[in-house]
Amino acid sequence: MIFRIKDLRYYLVDGETDWTDSFHIIDKQRRLWNDREIILYALGTSHAVSILRQGKQVTELLSCRGSLDLGRRIAEMAACIPFELSTSIHDLHYRFRLTLHDLQGNELLRGQFAPQNEIAIAFPKADPLPTPTTRIGWRIESRALHIETLHTYPEDDGAVRSESVFEIA
Repeated sequence: MIFRIKDLRYYLVDGETDWTDSFHIIDKQRRLWNDREIILYALGTSHAVSILRQGKQVTELLSCRGSLDLGRRIAEMAACIPFELSTSIHDLHYRFRLTLHDLQGNELLRGQFAPQNEIAIAFPKADPLPTPTTRIGWRIESRALHIETLHTYPEDDGAVRSESVFEIA
């Protein structure tokens, strides 16, 4: 299946939701951050990040799956144009930036991430196009979680980069 940038949607969801049954999860990493559990997902259609603490959950999801039943949405928008978002939820300040660019040939994350804090997935390619990839990197600091993702779409000759920061208020 070919995924296109024009189909990409961004969601920020408050609360538990059963979205994981709707996706092909390729890789899942769990980490602890202070008294929170972080779950990072590489999906067949992009990525998701969930932060859980004391029965509360916040999920950032970037997906080409179209309309999803995700419960209480704090934000939802088309991700085929650049945008920025800043909000607070529970005890977290959240900043998100999405940018698009043309493929350069060797797309890499810009941030500094330890090798154990990166996920890199190569998807089946359609000759003669480059291999579609998803890259996710994260860095945990005492009061901040930094996440950068890069998703390439060779059929569109483009890439989508997201940069998220969750800070404890």
